[in-house]
Amino acid sequence: MAAVGLEGVEVVESVVSATSKAQLESEFGTLTISRNRLAHSYVKGVTAVIDAPSVSIARFNRIYPALKDYESAIVSY
Repeated sequence: MAAVGLEGVEVVESVVSATSKAQLESEFGTLTISRNRLAHSYVKGVTAVIDAPSVSIARFNRIYPALKDYESAIVSY
């Protein structure tokens, strides 16, 4: 919103496919759960479970087409 404003966000979301939006919402929801689990819990003597780099790469590869879809919509705005 800071880059394109509220009107720009509405225009971009109307152009971007529902599939792209759903993919991003799903992956960001998963990341939020992982982040909150790590950030808001601490038990002394217990090792935190952190996703491997391959998991992050796989997530990125799943959302990359959606990010490109958003990028093209913003550039054309």
